[in-house]
Amino acid sequence: MAARWPMLLLLSLLPLAIPALAADLDCTKATDPVDKKVCADPSLLRAEEKLADVFAARKALSPEPGAEQQGQTSWRALRQDFTSKLPSFYQSRIEALEDEIAEQRKEAPVVTTQDAQKNCIWFALSLAD
Repeated sequence: MAARWPMLLLLSLLPLAIPALAADLDCTKATDPVDKKVCADPSLLRAEEKLADVFAARKALSPEPGAEQQGQTSWRALRQDFTSKLPSFYQSRIEALEDEIAEQRKEAPVVTTQDAQKNCIWFALSLAD
């Protein structure tokens, strides 16, 4: 019996680890029906986690992070209308954000080693070591 208590403790703490899977969604505080549905479905929870990661990358690249946040908030409000198709709704949003990231990276200026050497004194100093 004494050997089982560590396993029981671990199993009792497992539900507390689930909110960590989804960065934007705290399943312990979920009151919204869609959030509850996402929390109850491991595949939707993984989609939520991926969406959070992709959205963070998109927001970091954006010249207007506030507008990006507003777009994400609007998307979250639309989830109510697509509860029967949440997996594809999540996938569409993830793909759209990934496309925007790819497009922005194409437009980013390419910095050559020579440009870096001219513009960054630490680069030259690091070569001296």
